[in-house]
Amino acid sequence: MNDNTAVITADIVTTARQLDWGSIVIRDGRITAVALDDEVEGDEILADHFDLCELAESASDAAIAAELNATSHD
Repeated sequence: MNDNTAVITADIVTTARQLDWGSIVIRDGRITAVALDDEVEGDEILADHFDLCELAESASDAAIAAELNATSHD
């Protein structure tokens, strides 16, 4: 992640999981949820649809956000 102060929130995770093949990306310096069809060149993908599905099998959206934040700051 480019900005160590940016965090993935549970709301972003929830939104991404509700979108068609949703992902969490950094776009224009901001973390956001986008559908696959809305991804653009230059997006830095932090978690794709498959990452979110795998994590959702055993964790809440808040726990997923915490996990993604922990791994993105490594």
